[in-house]
Amino acid sequence: MPEFQNKYGAGANFRAQGSNGSWGARFGKGVIYDAGGNVIGTSASGIDSIPATTWATMFASYPELFPNGKAAYKAYPNNVKDLFTTGNLMEHSVGLNGGEGKSLFSVTLSHLDQSGYITNSSYRKSNVSVGGQTSVGKLTIGGNVSYARSKQVGGYIGQAQSFISQWGRTYTMARNWDIAGFPSENRAGDQIGFNDGQYTNPVWGSLPQYDHHV
Repeated sequence: MPEFQNKYGAGANFRAQGSNGSWGARFGKGVIYDAGGNVIGTSASGIDSIPATTWATMFASYPELFPNGKAAYKAYPNNVKDLFTTGNLMEHSVGLNGGEGKSLFSVTLSHLDQSGYITNSSYRKSNVSVGGQTSVGKLTIGGNVSYARSKQVGGYIGQAQSFISQWGRTYTMARNWDIAGFPSENRAGDQIGFNDGQYTNPVWGSLPQYDHHV
């Protein structure tokens, strides 16, 4: 992970606003902001707050997560790190071959199991291959049959890893958005991002999956 700043939240020109930029107001002032980024009061808890409507779709779907219609305006230092994990890959393969006289055969079984470093991403593949040949006079006859089945889980976030892509938007999201800590979809199954229409929630985006047979 790169080193992230945790002094400023979402906004621009050092004003707290609903955006993906991380140069909004400074954290830790103990104040309440309105939708325009203006200070309208003092926070009883000492934690800054912004209107829950700043995260409109989340507030509409789960109002119980926002007491008094307010959302905490504070840094979540691991909000990017929590979207990733340590990946690993394990592969097993067994091969048998033999023959008698002018006939030969081979059988190969293999299985690959990979857990990606992207949240909810994995790849599994199993393969069976059988082959053989035999000679009849001057004629040699042989053949091979192979069957593979794979299953991949993952979505947008791991694709096109540049800073103008979904990947880049994740790395540059504001420090006060705790994406991994909140629901990724509403009760109808639609995704919830903090800037809907501009940014796909990376947790929700990694959920699609498909099977592939060869």
